[in-house]
Amino acid sequence: MGRLLDADTTDFSRDGEHSIFTVSDGQVSCDIYWWNKKTDNGQKCVNDWKYSGMYLYLIGETEIESPHTYYPDNIAKRLFSKAQMAALINNYNDSHKDWEEITVELGYAGLDGEKLFLLDAREIAHEEYGFSHDRTPSASRSFVNGDGWLRSPSISDDTKAGTNYYVDENLDVIKGAISSVKAAEANNPVYLAYNIRLSSVFYTAYREEDQFLSANLDLDESYRMTKEKGGSNAWTVAVFDGNDPENGNAIY
Repeated sequence: MGRLLDADTTDFSRDGEHSIFTVSDGQVSCDIYWWNKKTDNGQKCVNDWKYSGMYLYLIGETEIESPHTYYPDNIAKRLFSKAQMAALINNYNDSHKDWEEITVELGYAGLDGEKLFLLDAREIAHEEYGFSHDRTPSASRSFVNGDGWLRSPSISDDTKAGTNYYVDENLDVIKGAISSVKAAEANNPVYLAYNIRLSSVFYTAYREEDQFLSANLDLDESYRMTKEKGGSNAWTVAVFDGNDPENGNAIY
């Protein structure tokens, strides 16, 4: 189950394809951002999203192993069926570079076709996705199992990557605050973000009320409901599995 961020969006599509934008509400792994020890992979610095161990791990690169991770070989195959992966779109977010980054401390990390990714500092402060756009810590940016990694690099320190928590001078963890920590040292929760192709969906159900909605979601009604639910914003989405057009059975 995941947290619904937008019931019908084209924000991540280059061809206008509609999708359901979702982020896992419980962590799927816990790891450092950068553990790839190669020096010849094109990486400019350890917080470079495109060459980080985290990026390679999420796109299904083999032989990516870490002592921390729950799934040491291929997270996509462990967590998603073939039908589920087929229903996910390839993500691009060129326009997000122009969105305001409220801390003025984290850079832009674009997407170039990834199916699974981490939220960045702009997306997790985007009000249209249900997040607070204020610099102060917000419960809207917190997750069930503690706060974790963002894919955004620090602008001032190329050893740090973004997080949705902050550690103050007393070493207290401030949840829901956008900040950064050492990419090769901190062991943080991983919350997958992805977009489900809307044309592949045959029903959605809200966890508490188990209210079924049609594949053609009524954006005003369904998204209004998720905002009102606050901390328990969890949905189940079922997609066609490609074998039986009458009865899809791949569940997120």
